[in-house]
Amino acid sequence: MKEQLFGLSVIVIIFLMVKFFKAIKRSAITDVEAQYAMGNNYFYGRGVSQNYKLAFYFFLKAAEQGCAESMFRVGALYFNGQGVSQDYHQSIYWHELAAKQEVAESMRFLFNIYNNGNGVPIDTDKAFYWLKQAAENGEPESQANLGLWYFTGKAGSKDQALAKSWLLLSIESGSNTGYILYDELFGKNKDAIAG
Repeated sequence: MKEQLFGLSVIVIIFLMVKFFKAIKRSAITDVEAQYAMGNNYFYGRGVSQNYKLAFYFFLKAAEQGCAESMFRVGALYFNGQGVSQDYHQSIYWHELAAKQEVAESMRFLFNIYNNGNGVPIDTDKAFYWLKQAAENGEPESQANLGLWYFTGKAGSKDQALAKSWLLLSIESGSNTGYILYDELFGKNKDAIAG
């Protein structure tokens, strides 16, 4: 009798577990936050085996429903060819959608794409536009790079005051690049800046 109850209990538990995991999977397929979370889990291998194809699948589902962070992830996966064939044009498409929703990381990504000519001709005007957008949206490395562009004149004309202000802002935001550039360009070490 005990063995029959134990066997029945195991069957019931397995049945309930299967129903539970199916419900989770269903919610992940329709719920944007769950899709984004599942994408991250598969991307980083948290609680599951790392799988870029499944990460891409879940990020794309969330991105198609307007999730800006997922748009950034889809753009990055297309750029790197992780879980999907490398496609710079799709990468740009998704990063532009995310940038319209003020995802500073996508703005920085677009700066790098146009500045380095990844899959597109180098376009200094577009690179500067996205660099400035990212910097104005608080992205610390972009703030440091914008300071460098103003210092060297790559932003149009040399402007040491703007260079200094962007570099100091990047330092306040925690950019080590900002510290290094400020030290190299203006001869101050970061301890003197912080004090």
